[in-house]
Amino acid sequence: MKSRLAVIMVADVVGYSRMMADDEETSIAAVRDLNETYVRPHSNNHGGEILKRMGDGWIIAFGSVHAGIACALELLQTLSGNENLKIRIGAHIGEIVQDDEDFYGAGVNLAARLQGQAPPGGMMVSQDLFRQLTGQLAAQFEDAGAFDLKNIPYPVQGYQ
Repeated sequence: MKSRLAVIMVADVVGYSRMMADDEETSIAAVRDLNETYVRPHSNNHGGEILKRMGDGWIIAFGSVHAGIACALELLQTLSGNENLKIRIGAHIGEIVQDDEDFYGAGVNLAARLQGQAPPGGMMVSQDLFRQLTGQLAAQFEDAGAFDLKNIPYPVQGYQ
């Protein structure tokens, strides 16, 4: 098994289950388009690696704090005018452990839990990641308070 430190970004489409219930064919097409037109190109442009795709969600790793945050903010900005398709993003800096079949790590779990706390069309980052931000990037985030996240043994300070 290999391990590495990374900025872990988890993105998910807001209200996807409801979208699927209302119009499955259109919802699938929208998520495919979102992946091919926005998520994959933005990730690639910032050196991100899509670790896993889960229907309407993505787990992406970045080797740079600036690249990961810049990618997330660009994605959110690009989609900000789309009222029918919103994503929310959670991000953390932590270790990823990979074997031949999958990847693991408490950092992945924490990023996923923070994603659930992000507002629709917004982003929530951990304090660990926030502390790595400087200048204009840091200025775009506000303290959102401490969160008791499912199966995370300690409160996590979030910034949005």
